[in-house]
Amino acid sequence: METLQKQLMSGYQPIPGIHDEFLQNGQIRPHYDFLISSLDSLGTERLQQRRNEAFRLLRENGVTYSIYGSPAGENRIWPLDLIPVIIPSDEWSPLERGLIQRAELLDLVLTDLYNQRTAIQEKLLPPDLLFRSPAFLRPCHDLFAPRSNALSYFATDVSRNTDGSFVALGDRIQAPSGSGYSLENRIVLSRVLPSIYRDSQVHRLATYFRTLRRNMIRRAQIRKKDPLTILLSPGPANETYFEHAYLASYLGFTLAQADDLTVREQRLYLKTVEGFQQVDIVFRRIDDAFLDSLELRGDSLLGIPGLLQCVRAGTVTVLNPPGCGILEDRSLLAYLPELSRHFLGEDLILPNVRTYWLGDESHLQEVRHRTDIAIKPTIRRRGEEGYFLEYMDDSDRKELWSRIQERPYNFIAQEVLSGCSCPVFQNGQFNPARGIYRTFIAAADSGYVVLPGGLARFTVNPENFIITNQAGALSKDIWILASEPQKQETLLSAPADATEIFRKGIGLPGRVADNLFWLARYAERAENQCRFLRMIVESSDDGNSVTVLQSTLSGLLTDIAGSIGPQYSEDIVSFMLVRMGDAGSMAHDLQALVQSGRRIRDRLSEDTRRVIAGLESTLASLQEDDIVEASEALFQIILLLTSLTGHLSENMSREASYFFPGFGKRLERSLFLLRLIYSLSRTPSLDWWDLLDGILRINDISITYRRRYRNRMDVRSVLDILLFDRSNPRSLIFQVDEMYSMSSSLPGVENPDKSRERKLALELYTKVHLTEIESLIGQDGSLLTDRIRAFSLECQKLTHDLSDAISDRYFQYMEHSQQLEDLGA
Repeated sequence: METLQKQLMSGYQPIPGIHDEFLQNGQIRPHYDFLISSLDSLGTERLQQRRNEAFRLLRENGVTYSIYGSPAGENRIWPLDLIPVIIPSDEWSPLERGLIQRAELLDLVLTDLYNQRTAIQEKLLPPDLLFRSPAFLRPCHDLFAPRSNALSYFATDVSRNTDGSFVALGDRIQAPSGSGYSLENRIVLSRVLPSIYRDSQVHRLATYFRTLRRNMIRRAQIRKKDPLTILLSPGPANETYFEHAYLASYLGFTLAQADDLTVREQRLYLKTVEGFQQVDIVFRRIDDAFLDSLELRGDSLLGIPGLLQCVRAGTVTVLNPPGCGILEDRSLLAYLPELSRHFLGEDLILPNVRTYWLGDESHLQEVRHRTDIAIKPTIRRRGEEGYFLEYMDDSDRKELWSRIQERPYNFIAQEVLSGCSCPVFQNGQFNPARGIYRTFIAAADSGYVVLPGGLARFTVNPENFIITNQAGALSKDIWILASEPQKQETLLSAPADATEIFRKGIGLPGRVADNLFWLARYAERAENQCRFLRMIVESSDDGNSVTVLQSTLSGLLTDIAGSIGPQYSEDIVSFMLVRMGDAGSMAHDLQALVQSGRRIRDRLSEDTRRVIAGLESTLASLQEDDIVEASEALFQIILLLTSLTGHLSENMSREASYFFPGFGKRLERSLFLLRLIYSLSRTPSLDWWDLLDGILRINDISITYRRRYRNRMDVRSVLDILLFDRSNPRSLIFQVDEMYSMSSSLPGVENPDKSRERKLALELYTKVHLTEIESLIGQDGSLLTDRIRAFSLECQKLTHDLSDAISDRYFQYMEHSQQLEDLGA
């Protein structure tokens, strides 16, 4: 059998004319020897199995990246290649020194541009470059003290020249993404290739993140032992939302969105169900312009009005500070070499790719007739990554230059860097891919540190020079080899003093409470529908013909689900299983459950997230409109949903976060039973043994019923065990008792007994407890349908009112703004 090494040597052909990470003069580079010899022992087939295992881990962990404008790219599983990029320490050290120097330089440039502006006074930068740039924010001019060490973290994209030397392509300062994905890449590879990773002497990543967190906390304006730090995210619609939630959880920060925050008297507060909590540090993942709709972009819904005034007042620290986006203006790259000599007195260790700002007439004339360059906007814009003149025809080049002549200051020209190549493992074979690297730098107690690794992005299309995640690039882990074995690192550090004991966490934002509440409700609703559907599917005599029992159960489920459309009136099973876009279907409720879980993934345990990922995977398999194996799929969904319910009820600490899924589950279970008995009152066939047994099985109480009543079956005993049996944890009275008990300890309410929620819970409790089964059953054993319907409708109304009261108190976290000119005449 051909070894993996032989397959590589025979089938892998590097991209001509560029630096290849793996081969040199046709031979494997020495620092790849151990990896390849270790993979040899696995072989291609087992390596493919490890690749499948990596995909499974990524899917179960919910590691996603959304591609805008692509339905197939929404919440796309993060694409990770198994073969890491390996860089020996002697190649990494000069790059590390260059990145640290770059950090020091960019920090000095930033504080200078918002203070003395010596770079302009001494004609190192054209004034137009600064004052025409939309990234230069005048409201931020007083936020920076001279030489204030403003930058806490940033990312620099690098690639290689043909000789292997590193070159900087550009910087991401405002909200640099990728470090969380880099960490996840490392975790996944260490699990699927554990012995290879352990024995490769790879530098660990935890020290970088520990330094990042410590430095952020140190920068709090108001000194506290434990400052409240939030990670400000645009929300689940952002392509890197997974990373926001992941880093918040990993670093121990609170994930927040604009709706969770408010400004009061020049202080920033987190709105929680227990009240306002002052925020000390904002680790933001939102671009400058969107941070404050009062002073910056007025149409922004992502930021917090008044945030800049809080920063000026010194009550909150925003990292990186507003205004730092000017460092992302590509036109600065043309002048960094001179700025380095001015501020640092030395040349750049890590050179830039040669850049020309077309707002400078001399730069424009230098490149006007060249075709070996790329034209890019000075400010990154999605969908306009760049124009490679060599691959454009004359008419397109002419049109582009015509656009440039109108506003030359909006464009730069860069020499095209060939980049580097590396093998990727796809479909059981190795293919060459072109790539670039993203490196990460963070401030330390003195100076800066570099993440010993990073995020590599590769494209298997050798003609593609645009290598971005939005363009569908693959990712790779970067292994920096150490000269000696590495000890196990952790994010945790030993405290200098004895740790203070806490038995209560940071407050629960209303948005999180809302999603926990509905996560449990959707889970309960979907489980009830699923049990109904399984009973319907299993009630067929031969798998094809529709029995009378199936028809009756289908009618009951249709009543409970509401209007489903005439086209599905005869096929409730198909509607429930595959109509994800239709409210009332099980598929819709499962999808809503998955979305609620994704919004609060930082609040859920790893096991809970995996259960939700399993539901999402099972749901996707049902979208094929093939319900031949529906019974098994429904059984699997029930198992996952009961597991989810167990995680929410047994594994959550008894804080405010425990109240909302518990209350939501009780509400939804109550409504299901009330709707069920209402629908039963309209069904004339309640003397059927099979129908009553089916109802008991749907409510998972048939074994208890049979043990009590042996072979007897009647409507009275069935209704009693469903509605009024306190020993049945799925009965109506059990749910009502639990809600009444929970209403006595409402989160953040000083006197719950006077609350509307408590009064409604008491009214519902009284109604159910004062109703006897004999009042709903006639002397002949038949249902008193009018009384049952009245009882059901009254209890449903009280339950809905109770749900609304909870929502009104805790989930109205949107603040409505009003323009000044709209206030009174």
